Amino acid sequence: MRQGVRRIVPCLATQRGRTAFKSDFEVHSINCRPSAARKYCMKCQLRLFLIGASMLKATCAVLASMVPSFAAAQSAVPADQAVTLTLVRDAERMGREPLWPGFDPNTIPLAIYTGEHTYLFRHPAPPEGFVKLTDGIYVLNGRHPAIFASTPTKFGETVAAVVQATELSSNPAAADLRRLSATVMHESFHVHQLQRHPGWSANEAVTFLYPVDDARLLALRRLESLAWSRALSTSDNKAVACWAQHGVEYREQRFAAMDTDFGIYERQSELNGGAQLHRAAGTR
Repeated sequence: MRQGVRRIVPCLATQRGRTAFKSDFEVHSINCRPSAARKYCMKCQLRLFLIGASMLKATCAVLASMVPSFAAAQSAVPADQAVTLTLVRDAERMGREPLWPGFDPNTIPLAIYTGEHTYLFRHPAPPEGFVKLTDGIYVLNGRHPAIFASTPTKFGETVAAVVQATELSSNPAAADLRRLSATVMHESFHVHQLQRHPGWSANEAVTFLYPVDDARLLALRRLESLAWSRALSTSDNKAVACWAQHGVEYREQRFAAMDTDFGIYERQSELNGGAQLHRAAGTR
């Protein structure tokens, strides 16, 4: 019986024999619908609360299941990628300095092998297997077959400066980016030399026949190196000239005791490596 607009009406679910075909909650739902004069009974309110809590729990479970997928997507970015890009930006900053007439390292293709990936920069036609990261930057899983050392290397028809820096993946936090940037300049200058001065390179095959077991030649070489070192370590002009003269004399004696090819090899190696070593040292 309705006894007042503020009184809760008893649920018919409590009546025996009326709920055989329905659950208690279904009967409560039918008989406890609120109107201007009715409210849900306490039992229905409790069940509605439990249903809402279950739905909230299910929603949270769905959202939680999405978190590992999002984390996996984030971890899909190679661990060595950020430090490699930082290294290249540092090298590009160095490259904006006037290092050598006509030398612009920021236009020379560059490949960096990190131990896990090969990154290729500024290459006009990346070889098969490289995937584009962004404009001018490509990546390949593993080491590209053309890479065997830090040296100018052909990728397709284009020569690129190659830098092997496996510490970028094995221990990126401890990687010396300043030193590696100077190495980028070093190898980039080699590419510049090959393009502008192809005659500067030495015949590396000569090294296989070099007389490394001749004790007299070794002694002269060490005396020569000591003389150059003393000349560079003093600020007295007379001492510099004196030590430099000794260095020249030791070199002349050494070259006279060797086949001509070995002397030519040394001079061309110094021509090829000396200039870029000087420039790389200036960027440190």
